Amino acid sequence: MYIALMKKAKQIVTTLLIAALVASCATTGQSTVVRKNSLPQLSATGSLAAEDGILLLSAGRKDSATKEDGANFAGMLPFISYHIVRRTADATYEEVAFIPAEAGFSNQLGKDDYGFIHFRELPAGEYVAVGDATRGRNLYAGGAIWAPGSRTTEIAFGFSIEAGKINYVGELVTMRGFLRNEDVRVLDQQERDIAFLHRKQRETVAMPVRTSLARPAAIDDLPVPEALAK
Repeated sequence: MYIALMKKAKQIVTTLLIAALVASCATTGQSTVVRKNSLPQLSATGSLAAEDGILLLSAGRKDSATKEDGANFAGMLPFISYHIVRRTADATYEEVAFIPAEAGFSNQLGKDDYGFIHFRELPAGEYVAVGDATRGRNLYAGGAIWAPGSRTTEIAFGFSIEAGKINYVGELVTMRGFLRNEDVRVLDQQERDIAFLHRKQRETVAMPVRTSLARPAAIDDLPVPEALAK
């Protein structure tokens, strides 16, 4: 009887592990906030609204990490999605876009990192990217929907958008799992990221590029919404 129970328990554990593995690689479905402003709203002629520019960035995490890095038992760092909040004329902040940690099937950042390249059309102005520990999308595996978890972090990076330009703010890669600004590496990978944008949106080829890498912001000093959209 004991042996039979142990075998049954082993089967259950194996099934759960397989389900988790499938979930990590499964097709992702978009939540409402992920669909929000998911692509530049360029016209057929490739023109932007007079007050708008394009935000271009890449984001992800180090592909493998140690326990000392704050990784989980499998050596994985948390998924970090970004809420894009804009400072308005009356010095308040509103969320205008969302950058999901999971945005496709294949890694776009190279062999040592895991992540994706993103672009959004945004009005000119000052912005903050606020990190949230979530995949950013629902997962579908084994006939079930696995809703993305969400946990606030101390990650916040500021940048600005100039109208009529591609505004490249860098590659943000989470290097440790403690989820502070100092745990995120910001690199200039514009050659790769701009080439990606041009392949996806050919009408952007003639647009001027402005490079100004995202800078750490003090999240405690920002009047961001108490409850960002989920």
